[in-house]
Amino acid sequence: MNFDLAEAVRLRSEGWSYRRLAGKYHTSKDTVARRIHNLKPAPVQPPAAPVQDPSMNPILPMVQVSRPVEVPPEPALVPVVLPPAPHGLDSIPAGCKAFFLVRGSLNQRYARGYAQPAVGIEVWHHEYASLPAFQAIERIWMVMNSSEDNGAFLLSIAGDIWIRERCLVSVDGLTVRNPPVRLPDVWVQLVCKSRRSWGGRHSASIVHPAFQLADRSDFEAGHHFQPIPHPNHTNKLAALLAKPPEPEKPSPLDRSSGWDV
Repeated sequence: MNFDLAEAVRLRSEGWSYRRLAGKYHTSKDTVARRIHNLKPAPVQPPAAPVQDPSMNPILPMVQVSRPVEVPPEPALVPVVLPPAPHGLDSIPAGCKAFFLVRGSLNQRYARGYAQPAVGIEVWHHEYASLPAFQAIERIWMVMNSSEDNGAFLLSIAGDIWIRERCLVSVDGLTVRNPPVRLPDVWVQLVCKSRRSWGGRHSASIVHPAFQLADRSDFEAGHHFQPIPHPNHTNKLAALLAKPPEPEKPSPLDRSSGWDV
């Protein structure tokens, strides 16, 4: 039988004598004793050193501990505020080359009452340029009653080159009365009424591609239409916004007033 050193060591630890082990492995007891005594014990691994807290031992270097990165909160979304829709967009036919632009819904209704295409706004917003009514436009007749507060209306159009280049403005022309007088409260109605009569005498349609400036020049000249001044032409803009003069009151000493002097 082959000598099993590990088994012999185990049996020796249980109390077997060298003689008994020699009989088991059919060898001499001296051989068994020598083999067991020459066996080297396995090296004992030292225990792992405990991890020390650097804060408890000032000799050890401090270890930088990474902190979680704080993600800033996303900014709140600002709602997009759309400008108010213009009045009277449904009065503008497809392909329209020219229409009236007036201040407010009331003047727009006046213009529509004379069968005229008209859009009413309080102030101009550049977003209006993308509306279908403005896509084919060549001329915009801007009409104002000087008795109204037209400051924001006029200045917003003067400040946008896209609309300014397409506009002519008319404010309070002179009536045919003798002597001529201004009627500031009805100028929008008078111009739109005149445009209806003018359109009946001319064959060019406002939706026809051949609608030329020459076809409407007499209408524009007769109602004192003029280009809108640039924003830095403050004197010209102020003249368009000037209020009409107060009508003269007859003197109580004037015999034409019906009073006896």
